[in-house]
Amino acid sequence: MLFLAGDNFSSRNVFNSLCHQYLIPGFHVGVDIQPAETTGEIVEIKVETRVVMPYSGGGCLRCQGLIPAAKLQLEGLSADDRVRQGYFGAEGLRDVPEPSVMALNVLSVAPAVNDILMMFTGLFENEADMQSLRYLPLERRYFRVANSDPVPCRHCSLAKGSLYAMGDRARLPCRRSDQLKASSPNVWTWLTSLLKGSKK
Repeated sequence: MLFLAGDNFSSRNVFNSLCHQYLIPGFHVGVDIQPAETTGEIVEIKVETRVVMPYSGGGCLRCQGLIPAAKLQLEGLSADDRVRQGYFGAEGLRDVPEPSVMALNVLSVAPAVNDILMMFTGLFENEADMQSLRYLPLERRYFRVANSDPVPCRHCSLAKGSLYAMGDRARLPCRRSDQLKASSPNVWTWLTSLLKGSKK
């Protein structure tokens, strides 16, 4: 079972590939907060608990439109290149504040953990609906998110060129260390400090 709480498209891409390439069920959880462009007022909050089952029509993130190619490409750029292309405004990703959403994250993670427990203990009813869930805190409303219809997909379909069930015979879409260092210097610094600490 895989569990993704990442907040970028690159991590979604690797997670989705792992699920379908190695036939491992997964959960993608997160919170999306949308402010108004002019005032900054919060206009929408979405708490997502997405179920990704390793088959066509099972919640593939690529088929659901959650791994847009253009944004995936932008994330692969260096910090300076993002600034030059106006990604997130003139300052790129450098000065974008990260809101504290701990309580909202609990709402997205709890259903996923419960689903995992029900799966492994066999307590789910046979008719249990494994669709993804969305909660709108501003409206106090839960509802199910239907999976997209099966389409020819590089991750989840049996179409020619698909990576489905390829396992180690296909390469995962992971960036090399030099690419990570250029595009995400803060992440690179954190990883290297973590590795140095583990060797002490």
